[in-house]
Amino acid sequence: MGFIPSCIAPAEAEWVALSDKGTLTAQGMTDASLDHGVFVMELSLPLQGSTVLLDHQQHGATGHSFSIFCDPTVGVVVLHRGAGEIFRHVLQGPLSCTEGTGRITFRFNVSTDCWDLTYAVLGREDKTTVFAKGRSVKAFNMADMHVTCTSFHRVRRHPSVLWFGLTRGDAPPALAAWVGMRTPVQTPYGLVAAGHLQPGDLVDTVDRGTLMLQAVRHMECPSRGSFAPVLLRAPYFGNSVDLLVAADQRVAIVGTEVEYLFGEEAVLMPAKAMVDNRIALADHRRATTSAVVLDFGQPALIEADGCVLAIPHQSHQPLLRGLAPFEVMTLQSLLGRSLGRGAG
Repeated sequence: MGFIPSCIAPAEAEWVALSDKGTLTAQGMTDASLDHGVFVMELSLPLQGSTVLLDHQQHGATGHSFSIFCDPTVGVVVLHRGAGEIFRHVLQGPLSCTEGTGRITFRFNVSTDCWDLTYAVLGREDKTTVFAKGRSVKAFNMADMHVTCTSFHRVRRHPSVLWFGLTRGDAPPALAAWVGMRTPVQTPYGLVAAGHLQPGDLVDTVDRGTLMLQAVRHMECPSRGSFAPVLLRAPYFGNSVDLLVAADQRVAIVGTEVEYLFGEEAVLMPAKAMVDNRIALADHRRATTSAVVLDFGQPALIEADGCVLAIPHQSHQPLLRGLAPFEVMTLQSLLGRSLGRGAG
């Protein structure tokens, strides 16, 4: 995954910089500027009064600075300075800072000279979202952003900040189905770590026989806040080792409970719905995660060390039925300690 000049649109939104990881740039592009993108920060709530969430002051010839201030009463202020100019972006309060995860989203476009700033508490956006917009905006220098992401002794970062990142375009990357680099995937030649798979490789699927991979996308994503991955513990899902997957990765579940409730032999359940701190854990051990997105050109079910995972495709419906949120809750309560049998 590399930094692409703004005149070239990527197929999917990807992070070009992440906290604790730095800029995800192609060789020779470290001095590039991003003039159209989105800066996202998630933080742990509640905040205790006025808080400097992030502050990078670079003195000298460039005079760069980038700071974010948040106060439940005053609101959010983003300061961006460079080349002798100061850009101040203000979102007026009051802000809802009750317990939960907050998200600050700053969109900018230098060509149209426009910006907008949003604050919301995740899961309660309809009641907590506050929005502001304006004109006069500055591009992000990628070299400065790399320092902002990685230099702990030069950058002030409040403990409430879970992560932050920068992406090009109009929207940040959405939650997506992915598997960890070390996830063992069944192939005609035995188990292969997902990170070693390449386009053209053959993979055994549960529902469609042996398929050829059309594409394999490697990406970096945050591992905290709303992007926290899920650790599927062994042996509850038929696996002999713990598996790291995206929160939105759907897992096939079978059993008499499934047949009783839905009249189906197997259904798909998102990994995040199974987090109970016993058989499945939200994994916050690392700041970022290296992930793999597999693409067969059609939906399929793969076996990962006995655990069956759904590989989606945008233009096709999966063969198994995915559960609605209220159905997930019903199945959770009925499965209890029997949860975790794969659909293989």
